[in-house]
Amino acid sequence: MKWIGRIFYIALVLIIGFFVLRISQINAQVKYYNEKAAPYLLEDKREDYIPRYMTANLIETYLKDPVYLAQSKDENEFEFEFAIYHLKIIGEKQEATYLSFYFNEITFDYESLLDDYNKYEENNNLAAISIEVKMKDVEELSTEYYPLDPSFRMPVVLLQLVTNDNNESVFSFQVAIDGKAAPKESTEIEKISLVLSDLTASEDGENPTRTIIAEFTSDENNDNDVDQLTTVDNVIVSSKFNGMIESYQLDELYEDESNLGETYRSDLNVYLKGVTKSLVIYGLVVVGLTFLIFFLKPLLNHIEDKRAIRRKEEREAEKELEALEKRQTEPVIEEAELVEDDNEVIDDNNYNEINEEEQIIDYNAMTVVELKALAKEMELTNYSTLKKADLIELIKQNK
Repeated sequence: MKWIGRIFYIALVLIIGFFVLRISQINAQVKYYNEKAAPYLLEDKREDYIPRYMTANLIETYLKDPVYLAQSKDENEFEFEFAIYHLKIIGEKQEATYLSFYFNEITFDYESLLDDYNKYEENNNLAAISIEVKMKDVEELSTEYYPLDPSFRMPVVLLQLVTNDNNESVFSFQVAIDGKAAPKESTEIEKISLVLSDLTASEDGENPTRTIIAEFTSDENNDNDVDQLTTVDNVIVSSKFNGMIESYQLDELYEDESNLGETYRSDLNVYLKGVTKSLVIYGLVVVGLTFLIFFLKPLLNHIEDKRAIRRKEEREAEKELEALEKRQTEPVIEEAELVEDDNEVIDDNNYNEINEEEQIIDYNAMTVVELKALAKEMELTNYSTLKKADLIELIKQNK
């Protein structure tokens, strides 16, 4: 059971470590985007913004010029830029091609466009610019949103270019069916709509007020050149948009490096240094926690065992010292052996008649301490520094 617990602990540490790493990376990327990319979006400098947007999203390879660029000069109400960028995400085993849709308004007056601007200020989720993509032969729309606040806005990725099971080049995308995302395929972008979706006047949070800002309708005869938009029935419309899959098969352009956009990975790496710091802190926390869980108790038990052994040794030393002191103060004197002579036993009445000189004492069997104690009892002097042999001689001489 211990091994199961340890394996589970290691797995948990690795999983949490992965999340710490990923969250730290995302925070670094967001900080880089807010400080290095977003200011160019606010200043309407698309050429400076796009490389830093790609850098923040770790996209290394993309075409620097947009596949499609539309510029509205309707200064009275709607002035904006809309562009489609072609990019690749290259992995270890394969590469994937995507279309990123850029939108940046310049002169939108949201105070007059929204039903209740004060309510929007209280909750900025009540209004957004939605991009609705209608694909050929697919009834449902592929939809995403741009926040009205450009500080939180990024281009959105809606379409991927893939080769399907029939070896056909198609757009792959997601649509919502019964509240769930469902994959779909198509060979043409029929129409792209930019719509101001306003929920500030909605009581139930549904059925927003919809203001169609612009519509880009596909025409296979167009060449996707810079589109100078026009206004028809209060809706800005395109004249050069081509949504056919063939217009976005641009792999040959990636072979010429002059067509590729630049990135600023060295600048991003400065922000990613915080990821290392986060991992070091997490590592220290893991080490401390591991010590507390697995090593603290055995260490405390080891210390307590050492203390117990030391206390036992001290008690034994004290007992030996007490025994030594006792022998020094109460010397042991051997009793005289009962002597049998001619099978006659000397009883207690005859014992006192035995001459003291006849008692046999084996001094050699006595310790130095016992000999000194005997010398003290005999009231001898100058014996404390004598060796055993000299002590025995001194006692015999004064017996």
